[in-house]
Amino acid sequence: MKLTESIALVGSSRVGLSNPFDCSIYAIDCGDGVVLIDAGAGLEPELIEANMRNDGFDPALVKAVVITHTHADHAGGCRWWKDRTGCQIIVPEGERGIVEGTEDISQVLETAKRAGIYPPDYVFPKVTVDVGVRDGDTLPLGDCRLHAIEIAGHSPHHICYMTEIDGRCTLFSGDAILYSGSLLLLNIAGCSLDDYRHDIPKLAGLEIDTLLPGHGVFVMRYGQEHLNRAIDAVKGLAVPPNFATMCPKIIPKAYRTDS
Repeated sequence: MKLTESIALVGSSRVGLSNPFDCSIYAIDCGDGVVLIDAGAGLEPELIEANMRNDGFDPALVKAVVITHTHADHAGGCRWWKDRTGCQIIVPEGERGIVEGTEDISQVLETAKRAGIYPPDYVFPKVTVDVGVRDGDTLPLGDCRLHAIEIAGHSPHHICYMTEIDGRCTLFSGDAILYSGSLLLLNIAGCSLDDYRHDIPKLAGLEIDTLLPGHGVFVMRYGQEHLNRAIDAVKGLAVPPNFATMCPKIIPKAYRTDS
């Protein structure tokens, strides 16, 4: 699904573009290759390839997979792309151990499986990380420069990526901030409202046009208004709007354990 001249939505469970356990996956034409923002769960990646071809992107030219955070619906597909294209795997430095398999995530993964977020037999495919990203880093990837903004809260070192592309100031916000300024708080280790309070003010005054989140509705204009809602929400007394409860995930019958 072409969004701009250089960006396409090539995977998403919410709109049925790819596997039901995928996040939203974006492809960027960076001039000398293709960059993927997030990789999905690694289930049925050929659907993502087909979407890329339909949008005029050559999957063989994927040079880097840039991960906003290491939950499996975003990072589980890394190894498949690495094996397929030899691309760089780029993840938040503080979450490198999850992708490489040196950090135990079994408890979080089992909780997510019981909630139906992943299939009961899902195994996270580990892979070597090529680049670890820290807050404030800039990734020069062909014609595209991605500026890293760490917004912890949904995960301990979640990173949003800001870039100027096709005349628009664009933010790939992962699961940190979604449509209407909702957050994505889960009852798992690593999710923290305190971290959100600390980091969300970094998003003030960025003048974002296009907001491309990891789930749900994307925004082509006035994206900063959605960020401002989140900034205001964490200043209040009430718990901010939570995407996890506002938009529960739909699991197809074929994948449910109760079917």
